[in-house]
Amino acid sequence: MRYFEFTPPAPLHRYVEKVWHCEADHHEFQCWSAPMLNHELVINFSEYYHFQAVKNGCALMANFQNPNAWINGIQTRPINIESKGKHEMMGVLFKAHGLKAFTKFHSGEFEQQFIDPLLIFGAGFNELVEKLYLEQNIQGRYEHLCEFLIECYIHTEMPKYLESCLHYFANENDQMVTVKNACDQFSISNKSLVSSFNKHIGITPLKFINLTRVNQAIRMLCNNPNQSLTELAFKLHYADQAHFTKSFKAAVGFSPSEYLQAYSNSRIESDAPNLIFQPG
Repeated sequence: MRYFEFTPPAPLHRYVEKVWHCEADHHEFQCWSAPMLNHELVINFSEYYHFQAVKNGCALMANFQNPNAWINGIQTRPINIESKGKHEMMGVLFKAHGLKAFTKFHSGEFEQQFIDPLLIFGAGFNELVEKLYLEQNIQGRYEHLCEFLIECYIHTEMPKYLESCLHYFANENDQMVTVKNACDQFSISNKSLVSSFNKHIGITPLKFINLTRVNQAIRMLCNNPNQSLTELAFKLHYADQAHFTKSFKAAVGFSPSEYLQAYSNSRIESDAPNLIFQPG
């Protein structure tokens, strides 16, 4: 697998985490993707690529005019992914609040959804996809994609405190991070904070905090797989290991112990800790 990352140009830096491109001549896999706190635009050039989210035993899918491109809304449950044959994809990983800069839609409508990019970007998106298919150079594709996003930018008024709250929630603090603490620190009401998160992020502050802690746990398990789960639960401010295990499994689909077992069996790569590959 060949993987490339690009830093977004200055006009997009506030809203886009990175632009990426991956390819392999023949890459067959199935994996379980744990939730990440980002919206993501994906453009697929692969021979075969299939994904689905599962809720209460039922697959969640969407009907797209272009089945080879989609936007992942913020996912709060794991996604099952399968790829066969020639594998080639390109994507834009938005910052938690980033997608709202390109759409008039309320981000709360996108939680746990797979969205047709035409709904966000309009008919011009099809022209972009045609350009990307014709352009064989990765750098050229990156430039086309960034130019398109800059053209699609919509100025959205975002409360000044929101980015501060995101930074506060995302940091690995020595003290317990709570919605109340954030409201007190930034002098805002709970109602205002919840409303801003639903509008610009797509989930509630509490859900954001919980998923942030799960993602921190994933990174910490990969960085130090021999650490005590009880100690890790304490570091992440869970009441005890049982609460940590319950929260982790609800989001990832695996308990922390099962995740570590998959890691020890080389089913998880340290540079992509949210992907748990099926054996075989």
